[in-house]
Amino acid sequence: MVTQIVGLLAEFQDSAKSQCEVNQVRPVRSEKHVRHNNRNHKCEEVTLNEPLRIGMDVAASTPLGGGTLPDGKLEIFVYPRELYCTERQVSKVLKTTTEVGYVFKPKTAQKASLILGMHYDYDVSGTGDPLERHPTYHVHITNNLIVLTDILKGLNVDVVSCANVPFIRLPTAHMSLASVLLGIAADCFRNVEFEAFIKAVRKKDPCGLFYSDKLFDRVCNSSNSFAACSWYKD
Repeated sequence: MVTQIVGLLAEFQDSAKSQCEVNQVRPVRSEKHVRHNNRNHKCEEVTLNEPLRIGMDVAASTPLGGGTLPDGKLEIFVYPRELYCTERQVSKVLKTTTEVGYVFKPKTAQKASLILGMHYDYDVSGTGDPLERHPTYHVHITNNLIVLTDILKGLNVDVVSCANVPFIRLPTAHMSLASVLLGIAADCFRNVEFEAFIKAVRKKDPCGLFYSDKLFDRVCNSSNSFAACSWYKD
């Protein structure tokens, strides 16, 4: 799995280089023993040695500025943690938490501010304690990120400016690191770079990045699998 994530990051950095600043990061792997489906599994947890940072200049007249941001620099921080087990040579994802923070510094400001924070969750590992009302796949929009908040404070980013963001949890697709990077690429890359990136991702083994028993079971065994009610606890 580490090899696949290295390849994914390399493709993203290559596609982004003509329009964004992207730092060099590397996956960090650790072993965990998890009981899942009444069996003990030796799993691997993968994160990054530091958050991925995607920086770009924004003008109020551009789509990213959208008339709501002044001229300045936008930086997107992405910090994933993903838990996998391997069965019959297929890597299955048991848990993903992908934190995303949008940090903006106007040209006239002395300090950057967190303007949007969220984390995408999925957990069937049994290692966490999700509430029964949490959708299986969801985004939690919050002013208090799990790991990124302290990292941003250490970089002198104003996180208090985001303090009035309401507590919101919404059902989503399965937003793993690969899915989050595709969403950022769709918003920030030109068409030609985005098409190159998504083509490269599709060429790789998609099961290794996305395969989930829960997703497979719901889609294949439920006539109502695309309705929101299908993605809450049975």
